[in-house]
Amino acid sequence: MGRLEDRLECLYRNRRKLFSIHLDVTWRCPLDCLHCYLSDKGGDEMSGREIEELLDQAAAMGVFTIGFSGGEVFARSDFLDLLAYARKHRFEIRVKTSGAFVPSAEIDSLIKLAPNLVDVSFYSHVAATHDAVTGRPGSFDSSLRTVLALQSGGVLAQAAVTLLRGYGDDARTIRAGLEALGIAHVGFNEVDDSCNARTRMEDLCPTDEHLARQFALNAPDAEPVDRPGDDSPVCAPGSAPVHIAPDGTVRPCVLVDGVAGNVRSERIETLWNESAVLKDFRAMTWGAVEKCRACELRAWCRYCPARAARLTGNPLIPPGEFCRLARLRRGAA
Repeated sequence: MGRLEDRLECLYRNRRKLFSIHLDVTWRCPLDCLHCYLSDKGGDEMSGREIEELLDQAAAMGVFTIGFSGGEVFARSDFLDLLAYARKHRFEIRVKTSGAFVPSAEIDSLIKLAPNLVDVSFYSHVAATHDAVTGRPGSFDSSLRTVLALQSGGVLAQAAVTLLRGYGDDARTIRAGLEALGIAHVGFNEVDDSCNARTRMEDLCPTDEHLARQFALNAPDAEPVDRPGDDSPVCAPGSAPVHIAPDGTVRPCVLVDGVAGNVRSERIETLWNESAVLKDFRAMTWGAVEKCRACELRAWCRYCPARAARLTGNPLIPPGEFCRLARLRRGAA
């Protein structure tokens, strides 16, 4: 996120306004990735009309960004129709896709709809390694065709790389390899410790050495980091963005177990203003995390209450790995 958008999100947060919605439109996906947090890819999904009604409500609230994700967004036959509907409301639109096995005609239609950003998932610059993660031969070549076609069509498309241990986990090598294939923008995600993945996440998380290299790649382009104050939220979900699952379930983010409600039965504005779960997340400030109040690493820490709850049993008790990762980020700055 750019500095200007950071400030805009901060303005929304200070006014208790909903800034963005991470909208998963489907559980379905043609891939079978090792680290996927979706254990059930055949669950109930909102209809197109229900999603359009949600977008109408979001527009009325002044929501700035809609991020479409899944599953695989193109697994929905009406995805492009939903994107066109969102475009009429003039949201900033972001799309996350594997880019795998998407027909060229649908890519052309996506280009015409001009989303602001498309993240295309990658795991390596080597086809065999990438395909070993996705479980689908040919997925690398088709994802590469997708991102290059989007670039050629004038869409800001990024190879969104998730580093996994044992699968070509050197960030510098992967970035150079993808750039050599013609991809102009390469970014990196951090693998989470989702409990639904069939492979133990500690077996997939990159080593400290490889994480340090990843953080160092991002450091030259990063904005200066200020130490957040005690009144600042420890994480954004619930205070500016929310996550909505394909069945309409609302959570602060995809990793949170607590449910704020469902947009099929309540308006998103009502849930945003009245949900106890969202209010609890807003109350999780740095000042509430006793162990972190005087910590020198706070500026480099990406504190996650959901992960803290899973690892320590309490969202306000940080696990040691938060400190370890913060030290690595500080060292790369």
